[in-house]
Amino acid sequence: MKPTMKRPLTLPLFVLLLVCSHLATALDLAFKQVAPGIYASIGELGLRTYENEGMNGNVGFIVTDAGVVVVDSGSSYQVARKIHTAIRQVTQQPVKFVINTGGKDHRWLGNG
Repeated sequence: MKPTMKRPLTLPLFVLLLVCSHLATALDLAFKQVAPGIYASIGELGLRTYENEGMNGNVGFIVTDAGVVVVDSGSSYQVARKIHTAIRQVTQQPVKFVINTGGKDHRWLGNG
């Protein structure tokens, strides 16, 4: 027996999600220099939510002569991109290492 249900909305829905995907990245990571070459962004104190993109942890980076060390890469690829954008506003040094300070996913899902 052939399935009679067709998927006429599959392609338009996929295109709509692709076009609107940038709307899901509304988190603003504010990095502050806490010591020479050391920058930190303090996460929200509440629970992880859609609005904060699962980021209720702290992240940071250290600029060295040999490159940048990222401390916790964030809760997603999009958050990691925001961390990288913040790094580029400070230095053009390459990211050499990522240190994950814990096993919770909001600390390491941005590693890729």
